Amino acid sequence: MINLSIVVPTYKNWDEISLNFSHYSPYRDQLEILVVDNNETSVVPDVIPNWFRVIHEPRPGSYSARNTGIKNSSYKFIFFTDSDCYLPQPSIELLLNLSEGPLEVYSGPTIIKSQTENNIVFIHDKLFAFDFRRMKASGSAVTSNLLVPKCYFDCFGYFNADTFSGGDVEWTKNYTRHREIIYKDDLEVHHPARRTLKDLE
Repeated sequence: MINLSIVVPTYKNWDEISLNFSHYSPYRDQLEILVVDNNETSVVPDVIPNWFRVIHEPRPGSYSARNTGIKNSSYKFIFFTDSDCYLPQPSIELLLNLSEGPLEVYSGPTIIKSQTENNIVFIHDKLFAFDFRRMKASGSAVTSNLLVPKCYFDCFGYFNADTFSGGDVEWTKNYTRHREIIYKDDLEVHHPARRTLKDLE
């Protein structure tokens, strides 16, 4: 029985999706990958596996795309991540196990990775981006690593599609006014460090 949909918004990031999600193939009968194309026009390249579901949301913004993913997802739990994020195999298997359990919201650390871990951009992102300890303390989470029962969007509303940043923190802080997020240290997602100082602006 399938219980898990993985929703991934993208804006012209097809190569990254092909690179970061190809290793899901052994799990194709256990989950759904739903890619939401947030480009103005949608042309799906051949690099995308044919078992991925791709839908189009022309309204700009990743939260608009995620809301479309929620409405079109097929299963009990939705895991949100980004097109440039990589889930190690143990994290995929943990997601599958969690999706068979009770209706709870889960999050885990987003680990910054880089091939040149001694440069200033990596050090900046390592120190300040995706501060998991701070998120746990504030009762928030981000959509690079967030597992939510689909039915909870009927209870707590959808993401704010009018914002281009922080809609995930807004939604999770509203949720934690009523219930707690369960933080799993072993639910890791790997995220690339930004490449240049200009990217930090």
